[in-house]
Amino acid sequence: MARKKISEFAAKRVLFGFLQTPYSGISINTNNEYSADLLEKMEDGKKYVLKVDQGIKQRKKRGLVSFGVTKKNINEEIEKLQEKGFNHFILEEFIEHEGFGEYYLAIERVREGKKIHYSTQGGIEIESNKGSITTAILSDYHQYEDIAKVLSLPVETLESIITAFDNYYFSFLEINPLVVKDGKFYFLDTAVEVDSTADFFVQGAWSKSDFREGGRADKTEEERSIEELKETTPAALSFQVLNPNGSLFVLLSGGGASLVTADEIYQEGKGESLANYGEYSGSPTEE
Repeated sequence: MARKKISEFAAKRVLFGFLQTPYSGISINTNNEYSADLLEKMEDGKKYVLKVDQGIKQRKKRGLVSFGVTKKNINEEIEKLQEKGFNHFILEEFIEHEGFGEYYLAIERVREGKKIHYSTQGGIEIESNKGSITTAILSDYHQYEDIAKVLSLPVETLESIITAFDNYYFSFLEINPLVVKDGKFYFLDTAVEVDSTADFFVQGAWSKSDFREGGRADKTEEERSIEELKETTPAALSFQVLNPNGSLFVLLSGGGASLVTADEIYQEGKGESLANYGEYSGSPTEE
């Protein structure tokens, strides 16, 4: 099983569809024509949030989120994020939630079953509030009731989220923050990883076109070629240009050797000179 990140738009489309809750988010790919159709979907006078949708965490801290977006300035805001090397975005209505609690919810598939993490202190500072997170292996319905109460969710909603996690072959799900306002719930930011070998079983709910690598958009021809090659083999193939102006180009090797080599270069104070990273592992064929 290979865990693959999917776009936030695809993740929310799956979750909200299963929860039978309307979802009005808009996916934007600047590699395609989008302007006219996008403006038709936006409402005059309404404020939106524009986010890079390429599997990247801590987007707000990295300046990859634009607030106060309107129909008048949407193209300008897209261009600002494009200049940082991205081409996939998600546009959603801005939800004013000052004074309402921000919760944290994550589920991951582990050897023992499904591990759940939850907290009443969600939001962008969750990394600083790790002590507030409760972790448990899901085993019985009483846990669902207790966790739902902490998150101010109906237990049926939490149960549906966990069922969707299983039905759509999620390996990891993170909702942060989860906001409950006036009896309604909002998933302000959502991250999902799926079992990439299960696309046949989900009947189009998500597909390989929804995969996001979590990096920049302007990849080199060599990087794209190796990504295509990776799709034809169960082996792990990876190549990334770290610094095209670097002076140290390393030959590709097995995953462990590649990591040790890159780490040693960094430890020797030459990290900024390292031009590339790459690996081949998992018994690739000679070809």
